[in-house]
Amino acid sequence: MLLRFIKDWYQKMSMRERGMFIAFVWVIVLGWLGYLAHKIGHLRDDIKTVQTAATNQKLVLDQQNAIQTNLSQMFSRFDKANVIDAPHLFQMIAQFAKDSSLDGPNTSIQQQRSQTADIFTINTVSVHFSKASIHDLVNFASKIEDKTPYLAIDDISITPSPILPNQLDATLRVSSLELNQSINSTDVKH
Repeated sequence: MLLRFIKDWYQKMSMRERGMFIAFVWVIVLGWLGYLAHKIGHLRDDIKTVQTAATNQKLVLDQQNAIQTNLSQMFSRFDKANVIDAPHLFQMIAQFAKDSSLDGPNTSIQQQRSQTADIFTINTVSVHFSKASIHDLVNFASKIEDKTPYLAIDDISITPSPILPNQLDATLRVSSLELNQSINSTDVKH
């Protein structure tokens, strides 16, 4: 009945109306096909992303024994007595500044937020020295270097003082690696 109605309605149309109707139907069909192609393209991209992630995960899982061996070796190299936690990092940097003649009103030491991952916690301190000599800064940096790999300078910025060029303004970011307490060389997750 509906088909008969459409057929009768279509036959009553003039050639111009039929042409416009057919063009309208084609626009709707092509728009729908374009939308469908767009969605299929997104679906294909999502499938490729999932396949790539699965391939990468398979590579990691295939190398699990080698990763576990390397992790155990890395843990065995760490001396837990030398690992520096956040409070000790702040105290140690303050002591290094004092030993290098950099303590005083021109020194600012600020504890930063620690970043915790599965294996390590990275503790960070920001240090600013004003009107410091190059000798004192080198002495301070060498004290940190003596504690490598447990302590490191991540970032440093040194500028001469505008009034006295032999005095420097320095800002350093010093970080320490702290082994998480829940993980040790014999308790590696398998």
